[in-house]
Amino acid sequence: MTENFGVSQQKDLEFAGMGEAGKFVQVTISQPAWIRFYATAADRSADATRSVDDDPQPGSGVLMEVRTQVASEVVKITPGAIYYNNDLLPTQALYARVQNQSGLNTAITITVRAYTSTDTDTI
Repeated sequence: MTENFGVSQQKDLEFAGMGEAGKFVQVTISQPAWIRFYATAADRSADATRSVDDDPQPGSGVLMEVRTQVASEVVKITPGAIYYNNDLLPTQALYARVQNQSGLNTAITITVRAYTSTDTDTI
């Protein structure tokens, strides 16, 4: 996914087709940035004002966050972190917020590599 960002600008993103659940393996970001992944869009909205130096609260729906310092940084997620969609009716969407930390007005490309699960069941 590629988006254009102003200096320090944040954008809400949605990765489609990620399955209802899965495991992160790797995240690649083309410019220095802070990316956070969420279980729901509401969790993303609730986390909007948290600063990069503050840890998320337990149970807040923040699934994982990655902060890169250099261009084209590849972050291997080891051990793999799980993700899941927690919408009332689960979908194959993964919610994210990205903040440009490059100091430039630039396009930022984010690539998420994951092992996906297309369906989760309630038991």
